[in-house]
Amino acid sequence: MSALPVMEVYEVGGSLRDHVLGREPKEIDFMIRGHPVEELRDLLAVEGRAEELTVAGRLVGIRFWPSWGPREGIEVVVPRRERPLQPGEPGYTGNPHTDFAIEPDAALPVERDLERRDFTVNAMARDLRSGEWIDPFDGRSDARARLLRAVHPDSFRDDPLRVLRGVARRARDRLVPDDETFSLMRSFAPRIAGLSVERVRHELERTLEGEWAADGLRLARDVGALEAAVPELAAMVGIEQESRTQAYTLDEHALHTLEEACGRTEDPLVRLAALWHDVGKPVEPRDHAEAGARIAESALRRLTYDGATIRAVRHLIAEHAYAEDQEPDATGARRFLARVGREHARRVLLLRRCDRAARGVQIPADQARAREEFEALVQGEWERPVTLGELTLTGDDLIAAGVPQGPRLGRVLTILLAEVVEQPSLNVRVDLLARARELVAES
Repeated sequence: MSALPVMEVYEVGGSLRDHVLGREPKEIDFMIRGHPVEELRDLLAVEGRAEELTVAGRLVGIRFWPSWGPREGIEVVVPRRERPLQPGEPGYTGNPHTDFAIEPDAALPVERDLERRDFTVNAMARDLRSGEWIDPFDGRSDARARLLRAVHPDSFRDDPLRVLRGVARRARDRLVPDDETFSLMRSFAPRIAGLSVERVRHELERTLEGEWAADGLRLARDVGALEAAVPELAAMVGIEQESRTQAYTLDEHALHTLEEACGRTEDPLVRLAALWHDVGKPVEPRDHAEAGARIAESALRRLTYDGATIRAVRHLIAEHAYAEDQEPDATGARRFLARVGREHARRVLLLRRCDRAARGVQIPADQARAREEFEALVQGEWERPVTLGELTLTGDDLIAAGVPQGPRLGRVLTILLAEVVEQPSLNVRVDLLARARELVAES
């Protein structure tokens, strides 16, 4: 075994790409030569909490949280090589996605570590002592040219998730694949279907965080990654919308809606809803909002999104086609708030605004005015009573007044709220009690 070099510390990966692109990096990763990873673990544990980083069952680095460091911790790895497992070796399964051996090697040259990485813009290192850049694949030039280029032809064969990572780079950095990389992505995109949904979801989330998320998803569509990763969305591709108010195919309308959303908000719920809002149109054109809500809910559940996100996105999609703004008045604004809820009302309004701006045709002036008027009405009626908790009486008050407990009590409260939404001046305790007695007598 060759002697270990003196300890060398390099900044590697995405922070260098961000530096070339003129952007503040969100995190910085380091690679250290000269110390086996087990020694690094013991050394770093002195500075704070340290957790082992493993890949394919091998210890490759440490994430640690020193008292002076960032909240998300610092990742430190040693150089490593990866090689395909051969038939007969321990762990060999015949699956090219998982059949590779990880071999950490503290003495491995930096260039050998970089050559296993996915894209040239991620295959750079910088010596912290000398400031020297190690850039064997000219990633700096590619980053300046906004070019996405695979490090080697086997990049996507070794891990097809890299296709989606390329999609995320398109969305976040506006990098465009060269012809060879595009061809490689298209060749290996079908293998995405065999990846774990958690890994797929993670890259989709990173894509939607990007300023150019719509362009990233266009790339995913064009190389076949969208069909492999999210077939529910791929069902919209190429569907013509037979309407004079829509200039785009269904998938392009969804992507333009997402584009509008990305230009107005970083809210992941609005961006998700914008992407999925019309997915129900090929199934039920007349009630596409509810159909789309069901499809999106099922797809997001399959992709292992958390329950709160699924419920919120489902609600936004189900409500995005509201009709109150066609003839806006204060009563319609209160009905909207009562049905949608204040928690999501502004999101639904924003989604509708993005939807209408993404049609590719000029919206008639009277419709634009009506929409703006309705949004102003919603804001003006924001503090009006629209929930059961804002009535001037409670269920206990009704029980004390003689209203029987059970379903009838719930029905009376529902009717009282509906009447108060229609006419807020009715929200007077004595009047509501009298009205409740009338309802009981009528029933």
